[in-house]
Amino acid sequence: MQKARIYVANWKMNMHLDSGLQFANDCKALMNDNENTEKQGSPFSQNGAKKHIILCPTFPAIYPIAQLLQNVPISIGAQNCSEHEIGAYTGEVSAQSLSEIGCSYCIIGHSERRKYFHETNEVIARKVVKLFASTINPIICIGETAQDHKDNKTLEVLEHQLNPIIKAINEAEQFPETVIFAYEPVWAIGTGKTPNNETLHATFNWLAAHLTRNIKNIKVIYLLYGGSVDEHTALEMVKVQNIDGFLIGGASLDFQKFKNIVSLA
Repeated sequence: MQKARIYVANWKMNMHLDSGLQFANDCKALMNDNENTEKQGSPFSQNGAKKHIILCPTFPAIYPIAQLLQNVPISIGAQNCSEHEIGAYTGEVSAQSLSEIGCSYCIIGHSERRKYFHETNEVIARKVVKLFASTINPIICIGETAQDHKDNKTLEVLEHQLNPIIKAINEAEQFPETVIFAYEPVWAIGTGKTPNNETLHATFNWLAAHLTRNIKNIKVIYLLYGGSVDEHTALEMVKVQNIDGFLIGGASLDFQKFKNIVSLA
């Protein structure tokens, strides 16, 4: 099975509803432009180009954007979900609620959630199970800090983060055919710094081997890179074996930049 290349736009707590809808409208216009999609090959087309776009807006924008893109082959994701199914958890949003408003994907375990909201690997593992039960594909983020990187502990940290998640996946009663992992070095997010291709090659080869060896019930595993992704870094990183796409932060707030990444890489 040939994998599609995946491009996830993580808008974080940016984009008001109007700007998010405008971005989605720009995507829709490209997809519906017959001259682009049929004659020239739109960079957003999944037909032939094998490129899969996932937009992850803020919570209030999910439903209207999902409605706008209802008949367009662009998927909608959330940026987080609760580890709980239902109950007195003020401010939380359940995986089932996200599914009901049009989410097919959900980012979990992002380093900002780990840092600012003290989410543990065990909490993230529980979220995986809740997403599986609601037929949402998780986009599971992992990554080391600058100090870990400096101390050459990248693979040790990744294995520690992955252990409870792999256990949860293997024990889940319901699970999808595919799961997405996003490697985001914490020291690269928003800094303009990225690992060199040699380092990425070693890290992604290890991830591919480790996950394939240890996850028993998932047919296809996608590996994304995130952290200061732009047109230039993405163009180089697509040359790295086992990088199946990108989790894009700042560059996904500008439609032209996002479009360039998708078309070039």
